[in-house]
Amino acid sequence: MQARSVRRAFAVTASALALISTHAGASYAALAPASAPTAVSPATKALLVKVGMQQSDLEPGYKLMLQVDGEKLESDADNNCNKVFVTDSQRLARREVVVVNPKGEEIPLGGEVTVYKDALVAAIAMKEWRASVASCKPGTWIAGDVRSEDVRIDSETNRLNRALPVADNIDTNILLTPRGSKTSFRLLIIGQRKGAIVTTTYIITAKQPNAIDVAALRILATATGKRLAAAVR
Repeated sequence: MQARSVRRAFAVTASALALISTHAGASYAALAPASAPTAVSPATKALLVKVGMQQSDLEPGYKLMLQVDGEKLESDADNNCNKVFVTDSQRLARREVVVVNPKGEEIPLGGEVTVYKDALVAAIAMKEWRASVASCKPGTWIAGDVRSEDVRIDSETNRLNRALPVADNIDTNILLTPRGSKTSFRLLIIGQRKGAIVTTTYIITAKQPNAIDVAALRILATATGKRLAAAVR
């Protein structure tokens, strides 16, 4: 699970998300994986690419890019509401990608695939996320790299989405306000777990989410969920 995008959410814009493709049933061409830690086997690296967001999920002109530190197993920015997740130390591999528009600018849309030690650990990771949402107190501050990048959590909700392809899932809605700003934003996150793998899709949108943004997130989460369901039996 990840909420790393909080740190950079307000440095990018939510424009042009209407161009996310709805052809999620198409065949998916694998991305060429970037270099990863040597401890990760080729088969595991291929699996990360196979079940995650795909280039063919997007309209022409939009590209997937490996996030900075997108293959790092642990990060201080990885957890929700400043909570410490014990399952982070039980990760075997991780890959996070973001979307870049035709101008080469990162837009606030991305996805992550994490492989845990085993299915039990992955299930516990999902429970840790749900617990962090339930216990998060409004007014909690998330520190940025500098003070001006701090964001305040105003609310967090989580629900089970029965429309998703994978039964063990989270559909999280987080309302955030940057320090010194009167404008709030939403971080919408969908996570799905099957076996030892958790896939996450996220988007930053307005305080009153645009229907197109929400639809894009659902389409991408459904596509990755279908791939996850097919890959893990």
